[in-house]
Amino acid sequence: MGGVHVRSIALIAIGVGCSAHAAAQDVDTVLVNGPPIWGSAPRVVEELRIGTLMADPNESFGLIGGVLVLVDGSIWIGDRQLGAIRRFDAAGRYLGQVGQEGEGPGEFKYPQGMRQLPSGDIAVWDDGQVRVSYFSPDGEFLRSFSPPTFMIGTPMEEFELDQSTGELLLMSGNMPTAAREDHRVFWLRLSGAGTVLDTVWVERTERDGLVDARATLTALSPLGYRVLGRTDDYALILETSAAQRTVLVRPWTPVPYQRGERQEKQRLAELFSERNGQPPGRIAETKPAFSRIQVDETGRIWVSTYTEGIFAEESEGERSRREGSCEFFGATKDECDRGIRQWREEAVFEVLGPGGDFYGRIALPSPQAEVVASRGDLFWVVESGGLGEQYVVQYRVAGN
Repeated sequence: MGGVHVRSIALIAIGVGCSAHAAAQDVDTVLVNGPPIWGSAPRVVEELRIGTLMADPNESFGLIGGVLVLVDGSIWIGDRQLGAIRRFDAAGRYLGQVGQEGEGPGEFKYPQGMRQLPSGDIAVWDDGQVRVSYFSPDGEFLRSFSPPTFMIGTPMEEFELDQSTGELLLMSGNMPTAAREDHRVFWLRLSGAGTVLDTVWVERTERDGLVDARATLTALSPLGYRVLGRTDDYALILETSAAQRTVLVRPWTPVPYQRGERQEKQRLAELFSERNGQPPGRIAETKPAFSRIQVDETGRIWVSTYTEGIFAEESEGERSRREGSCEFFGATKDECDRGIRQWREEAVFEVLGPGGDFYGRIALPSPQAEVVASRGDLFWVVESGGLGEQYVVQYRVAGN
């Protein structure tokens, strides 16, 4: 089912700004154009929804942080507003709470990333306390450690597990100094006890004057390697070893911006430039190839693609979230009113296997959704409702 493979020995260099990696490597280039495993028009079927607007408080979330689906199918959901984690079984029944808000052992401020170790224990990253805590699958606190705080730069979302070694990877960054003004972002590779073993660099964003900066995105595979994706071309580079790279290439057609969509994007760019004192970026005629890449536990790559813009009036929940953000950042009423977003896109993903298989192209039922886990033909997303409430939803991909 995979694509067409072309193997060669080459000197490869992927450079972004001043950064470059070059080495003589065995390169396997794969054209991903085979028939989709999930069929040409796969359906997305909702199987489970956890969350409520006003009923059981155990199923009402303030601000969902990390979501973890354990090997037995049970689901842990971190709530950054509550400062705790809620456990549900595979059928969505509430099992209990893990931890509470606080600074003591097993307590949290902002529980964010969660990963299950090969031993079965769960590691939880609390970015509010800069701490990793370990729990048993039934929620019993085991131990914790704090990584070097001076190295932490932007760890809000990125927390990963290398399944091949059991080591943790935490997004971090160096701090600018008098001798070095740039801010570089990387993953810290940590032992289970918190010892820093290595760094894995994130490619720089290219400063090209565009609002949609042409960049090389970096994701980590739980199988132990980096995945790079250049957003002005549909090519994904899997650094499977120091001597081997696999390049997945997929045909694509650039999506143009609609007139109103471009005008809104330019207005927002000008608003942000006024607040940060930088010139507003330019809006390209077409959208990049994709906006994000994620790698699931089996190494499949979920590529968030751009689609045609859709105009929709701001919902009550969106207005409430916008006004809350304005208040938090100290924006004036005029600035807040200019920050209205009424153009959006469908949440569409293409799923590629690391060997070149093409699983298919799927559209999520809600544009306000984020994929947080996938396994086989199941995947889980965080969705927001019309009043700003949040849900964790389990979907199944059904072939046509």
